[in-house]
Amino acid sequence: MKREFYCFILMVLLQGDFLHSQVKSDQEVLRLANTIPQEKMFVHYNTSVGIAGESLRYKLYAISEATNKLISISKLGYVEIIGKNDIVLFQQKIKLENGSGYGDFFIPVNVKSGNYKIIAYTHWMKNKGEENYFKGDLAIINPYSEDQTAIIGSIEESDSSTHSEKSFQILPESTAKNSLASISTSAKNYGKREKVLVNIDLQVADAASGSYSMLVRKLDTFDKPQRPNADNWSLNEPSKKLVQEFKEGKYFPEIRGEILKGKILSRASANVSVNNKVLALSIPGRNDILKFAKTDDDGKFHFILDVSESGGESAVLQVMDMDVEDFDIRLNEKFTQNYKNLEFSNFRFKPEMEEWLKERSIYNQIENSYLIVKSDEIISSSQDLPFYGEMTEIYDLDDYTRFQTVKETFVEIIKFGSIKKGNDGKNHFEVRSYRTSLSSGLPTLLLVDGLLIQNHEEFMDFDSRKIDKIGILRDKYYLGPLVFQGVITIETKQQDYFLSVNQDLILEKGTLKTSPEKTYFSPDYEVSRQEKIPDFRYELYWNPDVKVKKEDQPIEFYTSDVSGTFLITLEGFTGEGKPVSASKTIKVLESEDL
Repeated sequence: MKREFYCFILMVLLQGDFLHSQVKSDQEVLRLANTIPQEKMFVHYNTSVGIAGESLRYKLYAISEATNKLISISKLGYVEIIGKNDIVLFQQKIKLENGSGYGDFFIPVNVKSGNYKIIAYTHWMKNKGEENYFKGDLAIINPYSEDQTAIIGSIEESDSSTHSEKSFQILPESTAKNSLASISTSAKNYGKREKVLVNIDLQVADAASGSYSMLVRKLDTFDKPQRPNADNWSLNEPSKKLVQEFKEGKYFPEIRGEILKGKILSRASANVSVNNKVLALSIPGRNDILKFAKTDDDGKFHFILDVSESGGESAVLQVMDMDVEDFDIRLNEKFTQNYKNLEFSNFRFKPEMEEWLKERSIYNQIENSYLIVKSDEIISSSQDLPFYGEMTEIYDLDDYTRFQTVKETFVEIIKFGSIKKGNDGKNHFEVRSYRTSLSSGLPTLLLVDGLLIQNHEEFMDFDSRKIDKIGILRDKYYLGPLVFQGVITIETKQQDYFLSVNQDLILEKGTLKTSPEKTYFSPDYEVSRQEKIPDFRYELYWNPDVKVKKEDQPIEFYTSDVSGTFLITLEGFTGEGKPVSASKTIKVLESEDL
């Protein structure tokens, strides 16, 4: 316990003061960095042959290299699907809680057929290079595309850079198992739309403290890229290379959430200093986020976002200076660039697979046409208060006479506010404190739909008929390196004011967004049979958060209208870091075969 506590303190230091290189030497940072446990990543994903129009689903497991236990240092994982020549099909950030997280990716119909890699890592793992990342093989078939050259033809015709990954010795999926776990089912054969009961028997005392995922999917009968399972993956010796010196471009563990790093540059026409500038990061959303950071001598800056703050669709980054047009803001790339040593599988489409592809494509199209009644459910996060807390006074403008501009509204309606001319010669909104009616000389923080507004005067002529509510906080407010006399929040009816600002200030849409947590669709025909709705699921069940308890508590799911052999797979790790891989097959029969 003491060792874990000291490691935590060291990580806080690394992510705090040590992000500024002038505070500690590279040698001290390196010494401390190497006391933090190293991570590796395992991914359980639902298929190694995906069809355009289907979803790739996966679960991430962050594992300690030293103990093989789930490790909760990093709060974010990064997942990519990469094709040849570094073609990026997909990139996603996943929240990690207690060392695991999950997500999914809908394979678009404009994707090219070919062999791809699913890659996963943490920010901390990037120090040891891509050879330490998780890499799994994935073939994608797009039956709607005319270009099938990447998967048609003999192996001899393929180029030498396309050969099978040799990092893992994989057993056939139908025999993947270890002695720790076993799966039993209520029967061997089932009819269509029939309930299946699955019991998991884990022969370890710490089973309940582990993390597991379960997949039930129709078993393909052709050769395809093999997926690592937890048991075989754990045999792969991790890289023993130490973290290298922390200089430009090196990576710290994201122990609280995302580390957003970048640099501001002076435009040639401005020729102004970039050091000691204050930047503001606004993240509009259900609970608005506003953070400040200062640049160093070279104009570099960083923000540390708690994991709960990484869900915004958009964000605005601006220099706290009236001459904001004098600066360019550049963010460091979060995902790995220019992979050097990727080796792809050699999946080839064969003539005998034609009927299989035709059936699967037809069934997939039918399933997608009923997504409105078969959609996954997004788990809503708790409603937190915005960073400034609750407003002490709220003005719903529908309760008052509507004036044309915000300036008029503020003068006529807002009781404890006023408009003053500042030293810059411009008008500013001002909030009076509780203690005195005199001006404090401090600026008032103005937020419109969660966006920090620096130039109050430009907003004063905004059409007040577009505004829903105005909130006032009269206390002195401390935020980062700045102090404000009160806060004014304005909520427009469309809540989209940030779209009207300089587009150069808006971070790329989705820059901060993480994959939402979901409950994946699984029908219950005892509650609602939905007889008139077709059910052609190839994947009967996916649960990335299986709870294993000592007492018998079977997992339930229903078969679909698809007959054949289905494979149940369980993957995960016990509380003590023992890998768990187990599988069992069941058959779904036509009615005449029952």
